[in-house]
Amino acid sequence: MAVRDDQPWTTSERAMWRALKRAMPDEPVLAQWWLPGTDYRADFLIPAIDMIIEVDGPSHSDRVGCDRLRSAGIRALGYEIFRVDAADVMTQADRIAQQVAFHIETEREAFPLQGRDVA
Repeated sequence: MAVRDDQPWTTSERAMWRALKRAMPDEPVLAQWWLPGTDYRADFLIPAIDMIIEVDGPSHSDRVGCDRLRSAGIRALGYEIFRVDAADVMTQADRIAQQVAFHIETEREAFPLQGRDVA
């Protein structure tokens, strides 16, 4: 797992990071990663299946429209977005990480050549 620490982590992002490391110790996960050619910083990027995980804290309730536009732009680049509420992460981080791990395994079985290199 790689970290690109451009911004301070929130408590919920740190909890999600730790849960992902426990659930998927061998899976490349890039944290706080700038998507190539964009001004989008993903909380977590799983390049093996082109998945972005966004941990949405309370400030996102005021930015629903902006988040929708951002999500549409990221999807247009070919990424899947999995948004989780920060409060849920604080109480269920391991369950969420297990769901992500299950999704990755399912995607790999269905599409074994999916994913892209991140340099």
